[in-house]
Amino acid sequence: MALSATLYKAHLTVNNFDTNEFGTYELTVARHPSETEARLMLRLIAFANYAHDRLEFTRGLCVSEEPELWQKDDTGHPQRWIELGLPEFKRLKQRSSKATQLVVFAYGDQNAQNWREQNQSSWAKLDNLSVTYIETADLQSAAQRCQRRMELHVSIQDGLFELTAFGDTQSGEPINIRLEKWK
Repeated sequence: MALSATLYKAHLTVNNFDTNEFGTYELTVARHPSETEARLMLRLIAFANYAHDRLEFTRGLCVSEEPELWQKDDTGHPQRWIELGLPEFKRLKQRSSKATQLVVFAYGDQNAQNWREQNQSSWAKLDNLSVTYIETADLQSAAQRCQRRMELHVSIQDGLFELTAFGDTQSGEPINIRLEKWK
């Protein structure tokens, strides 16, 4: 019997002073059986970083032709295409032509550093590509705040990303997450 996805509910408040995006979002996120809580939290971090009423989670791991998140315009054309992990350049090149903006959230310390060294010169060919790196320690710290029902507050100012999680077992202690721009 196949394992089914686990649903997580997040009440997300975003105050992004860098882009003047402020909002509250009620999110339901399905965690694939093979997905870790750290990766689920990365999806929420990516959402918070690009928060918009039209930004939505896709079927992600279940459908390789879709990103983790996308934001479409009125015609259905993807304005923003957000991938997680260390995608091959061939995939990025294909996706680059499908969206106005292509975003990658890379993670994985040494693997990510190697991936960067191997691909950074090719990234210059993709004008609409933005690559952001998050350290494993920051991702693990965020994962410790993961619960089936979460109240998350994100504040972004001057490039600093602060996450505060509230819940039954959370004290509300904020953590600073370093989102390093690679391109």
